[in-house]
Amino acid sequence: MNGRGARGQLFDDILDDPLMEEVVNQQGTALVASCDVGGIGQAFPPRRIVEFIRSVDAAGNGGVVQSICQADLSPALLAVAHMVGSRLE
Repeated sequence: MNGRGARGQLFDDILDDPLMEEVVNQQGTALVASCDVGGIGQAFPPRRIVEFIRSVDAAGNGGVVQSICQADLSPALLAVAHMVGSRLE
């Protein structure tokens, strides 16, 4: 754990999820997708993005991590909008 209590554990849990493992296909030519959201496309393990957001969060700037495997991304967008709004107040 990175010392940030529950937030740190949240990032650790996300990164420990089996869907976040970078797995190469049997031919050894490409990553295997974490999910395939019909009509939207495939998503691959965004480990570097989560690690970046964890570092931003550790600096006290806050961070939002949501699954890109959701068919509806409005919860993620609402979380970002709330964060931006709270900074503008």
